[in-house]
Amino acid sequence: MRAGLAPLQGLHDAMRAINGAAVHAEWRASLASRGRPAPLAGVGPLEERTGRFRDEAQGKAALAAHGLRTPEGRVVGLSEVAAAARGLGGLVVVKGLHEKLAHKTEAGAMALGLETAQAAQDAARRMVGTVATRDPSIRLERFLVERMLPHPVLETLVGIQRDPQFGLTLTIGVGGVLVELIGEVTTLLLPAGRDDIVAALTRGALGRLMQGYRGRPAGDLEAAASAVEAIAGYAVAQGD
Repeated sequence: MRAGLAPLQGLHDAMRAINGAAVHAEWRASLASRGRPAPLAGVGPLEERTGRFRDEAQGKAALAAHGLRTPEGRVVGLSEVAAAARGLGGLVVVKGLHEKLAHKTEAGAMALGLETAQAAQDAARRMVGTVATRDPSIRLERFLVERMLPHPVLETLVGIQRDPQFGLTLTIGVGGVLVELIGEVTTLLLPAGRDDIVAALTRGALGRLMQGYRGRPAGDLEAAASAVEAIAGYAVAQGD
């Protein structure tokens, strides 16, 4: 310590500490270069309130009003699934819609990679039975039929939380089936600038996947940043 060196125990902890110091220095330099910082979204008192769950179709419609681009899709009843799939053409995904279905995969309420209208219709019928078996209180009557990208580059986690001290925060990281495995996220205070969002998308494991990992195609960074901006803009507009 007298020599100006910080003792570190273990290579893993040492590298994490060095990385933290580097990230801190990077953010300080970035903030200093911008002049006056943008005002934070108002915090205000936390109030106990009764929330209303929006299903995926309703949530996407609300976000689309703030500029989020979503796959073409149709909300239909069980008897209309085949017609919706036929109208969209190509690969489709069918998702069950219900106020109790926050996690569709675990409930068996999602079918991917359906190539024909009949396959989509059959999947929806099976879905009704599967979901009811797992939770008898859920009766599926509405379905979201969407176009499906055959080979997506990656899935990205984008989350909004309201911290009682700092207000709205934006979390960005690797999503999909890798979210728990990698467990690496970046958290920003809102409102966040596009430069901050791009930096979060290009950092760590997410950045490596976004840039094309081990010969895989690179993601569209500008499109991803615009999507995150739209979600953040919606959160700031709502205020909670």
